[in-house]
Amino acid sequence: MELKPKFSNHLLSEKSPYLIMHAHNPVDWYPWGESAFEEAKRTGKPIFLSIGYSACHWCHVMEKESFEDKDVARVLNNKFVSIKVDREERPDIDELYMKACQAMTGGGGWPLTIIMTPEKIPFFAATYIPREGRFGMSDIITVLTAVSDAWRDEQKEIQGITSTILRDIAAMEIVRPGEPNIKYLDGAYQGLRKTYEEKFGGFEKSPKFPIPHKVIFLFRYWKDTGDSEALKMADWTLTNMMLGGIHDHIGGGFHRYSTDERWILPHFEKMLYDQALISLAYVEGYQATGKDEYRKVAMDTIEYVLKDLSSEQGAFCASEDADSEGVEGKFYTWTHDEIVETLGDMGPEIFMQCFDVRPEGSIGSGVEGDTDRSLLHLIADNATLAAKFEMSPKQLIDYLESCSERLRSVRELRVRPARDDKVLTDWNGLMIAALAKAGRAFGEERYIQAAKRAVDVIEGLLASPEEGLYHMYREGEVRVNGMLSDHAYYIWGLLELYQATFEYRYLNRALEYTQRTIDLFLDDKGGFYNSVAREDLVLLSKEISDGAMPSANSVMAYDLAVLSIMLDDASLRDAALASARYYDFYLSRVPDALSFFMMGLRMLLRPGEELVIAGDPLDEKTKAMIGSANSVYLPYTVMMLNPMRKGTSAERNLLDRLKDKTSIDGKATAYHCLGGSCQRPTSDIDEMGDMLRAKRD
Repeated sequence: MELKPKFSNHLLSEKSPYLIMHAHNPVDWYPWGESAFEEAKRTGKPIFLSIGYSACHWCHVMEKESFEDKDVARVLNNKFVSIKVDREERPDIDELYMKACQAMTGGGGWPLTIIMTPEKIPFFAATYIPREGRFGMSDIITVLTAVSDAWRDEQKEIQGITSTILRDIAAMEIVRPGEPNIKYLDGAYQGLRKTYEEKFGGFEKSPKFPIPHKVIFLFRYWKDTGDSEALKMADWTLTNMMLGGIHDHIGGGFHRYSTDERWILPHFEKMLYDQALISLAYVEGYQATGKDEYRKVAMDTIEYVLKDLSSEQGAFCASEDADSEGVEGKFYTWTHDEIVETLGDMGPEIFMQCFDVRPEGSIGSGVEGDTDRSLLHLIADNATLAAKFEMSPKQLIDYLESCSERLRSVRELRVRPARDDKVLTDWNGLMIAALAKAGRAFGEERYIQAAKRAVDVIEGLLASPEEGLYHMYREGEVRVNGMLSDHAYYIWGLLELYQATFEYRYLNRALEYTQRTIDLFLDDKGGFYNSVAREDLVLLSKEISDGAMPSANSVMAYDLAVLSIMLDDASLRDAALASARYYDFYLSRVPDALSFFMMGLRMLLRPGEELVIAGDPLDEKTKAMIGSANSVYLPYTVMMLNPMRKGTSAERNLLDRLKDKTSIDGKATAYHCLGGSCQRPTSDIDEMGDMLRAKRD
């Protein structure tokens, strides 16, 4: 018989899995909304705001230690009005109060703890607070009691903090408009060289985040300049990520970040945005280097998403948890005996040497004190391992894949980490871009079809003619009006999908959402706000610096640059340049913090490069020409198709600029153009390939 929960609070009717997770805490949680603020004003209590997400290990720790504790709940319920926010459902709230935390403490992270006035102005900030004091940190009851006493006795001091904090947050955006310069790309490269970690790749020592857009920038910088060091940095980073324990060698995909410099021991949550961006980095890595290992990693990552993160509607879920059975990483680690028992008839010794599995536990062990377990990580690349064991590379790969398949079937019997099944428009936009780009590069029609299904879900469930895009869908309901990130990332996905399919509807929707984004989010002074004006936010803000994901402003500038070339639209180019001028202070002084913006800037400040293929899209020769073009690494070349048919009036208007680029003698014909000046058209695939590979200044 199922036991009735002892406690329930105001989160019971929420849709976010993270909020529902806290619905039976003894803490009287409210969701973000007027009810909570009205209660705070009525009672004169300050607000305790806790922000996290369902895959966050330390969020789980704080819940079990503190939010399930009756003594902590008693203090919170008596002295505060408590609000719980899912940062993935409301990234605008998270971004605002993370800035407040950084302004007050110099750092940040999740769970994010904010104590603020009923008017939503913060005066205390922290991240994880332990139930029992340790490592020089006070326990949570001591902290809460001290803050409550200060609220009662030190209103003058608190008013001093609140009177300046919004100004301090606003001052974090330094605006000194200027004229952007192509040399900023050199500055970004030099900045990345300074933070690059030579021994194992990546940026900084530890913790080590993948930051795939930095890797993509390095590949593109090498393609532009021929600088071999940029190629080496990007290549070595992808190699070590691929070998490390941050990479799930059994089930595919990547964990969020590594706690060590060698990419071995991660925090184990798997985020959709990481899978999308890392896949994009490996696709470009394969195109740049020709390394088939990169193609396989990208495909394995995508297969993981299609298998384990697909929603029942056909879009993609947000994440998988770090924990299972209350232990972080338990699902992913192995004992020596488990490997021997599972692979006993397959010669497990070679597998265990390749993946550094030891009886006492390997370097990647130590998951929450269980020291005899190992986290699988390769000690070297396939060629080196094949030579070590006197095997051909193919023999080794086949052997390791057979072992992995056996282990996968055993692992599937374990208790799997919980899945956060909400569908987020922005993260789905990133995954659509990854699927479309991988589908083009690898000739995998299945990936393109998956991207098309995801677009259909967003258009069917998360968009309306009146409201435009919504941010989140779960269990039959949409929540939260779309933010800048939803529009920018989804437009990127649509643009990649157009270039993978040449279906007019995707280009048209990208243009429609771009116009809507300009109308809704553009600040007349420059840049785009993160969200539209809301009564529930005390301050609207803009984010420019790239983090684990590229900022929405960076992606929007890139979208505008791509569309301006595709449509030969000066107004779109001017809109992107206006953002670049507005953010010139950052672009000129910390260019490596805006690596994705740099990719859009490059397209704005150099002549637009495009490849137009004219021909019947159903004709095999047209398909062959498109496939050949897709095999060339052309990171800044936009591709378009003149389908040589009348189409609808809307399609004719949109693609009118292609009417002079027609097939010659009825054959598929390629036009390669730079800044509006085109080379001689050709119907010869080899000649087209030579043109595309030719070095250009």
